[in-house]
Amino acid sequence: MEFLIKDSTTKKATAVLVILMMIAVVLTAQIGEAKEDRALSLPFFQEQKRKECQVKKKYLYLTGSQLQSANQQLGQSSSQQIVKRYRLDCGGKRSWVFLLNDKIRTHYQTLLIQVVEERIARADVVAFSEPRKYRTPKKWYQVKIEGRTKNQISSVDAISGATLTMKSNKKLLNRAIYFSQLQPL
Repeated sequence: MEFLIKDSTTKKATAVLVILMMIAVVLTAQIGEAKEDRALSLPFFQEQKRKECQVKKKYLYLTGSQLQSANQQLGQSSSQQIVKRYRLDCGGKRSWVFLLNDKIRTHYQTLLIQVVEERIARADVVAFSEPRKYRTPKKWYQVKIEGRTKNQISSVDAISGATLTMKSNKKLLNRAIYFSQLQPL
């Protein structure tokens, strides 16, 4: 860098910029860890801890070809190469819990989805940024989704007035079932 920068003011400015960039990297990492801690503080995970279940973070870091394969097999388009997945061991039973998000219209929703043996055991809305009238009621997940397989989810009817939310729900539910079968590299 010495040969490119001639005057001392520019050298100082460059040094300050490099230091600020290093601070930004450290802060970004800390924010990521804080978000992770926040995820484990969700009521679902707290409930599992009270039951003395073991929760272990098992993120999937997809390669470009794995992502492409997932998109093809699911008939979806996603650019998310990091899948937030947790292994839950409780009373001799293993399940996978996912925190997945998707853009509905102009804003995102995040679902917590638990998968046991390729069936949806639980689905909860963790965050919903669209207008409240488009949000899927909790009861709907309990009645229409829990216990269903990927093939059964595709035949669930849409909710009047929330068609785009339904498409997003089905997309995320199917992704959770698909990714529950993948092993990390």
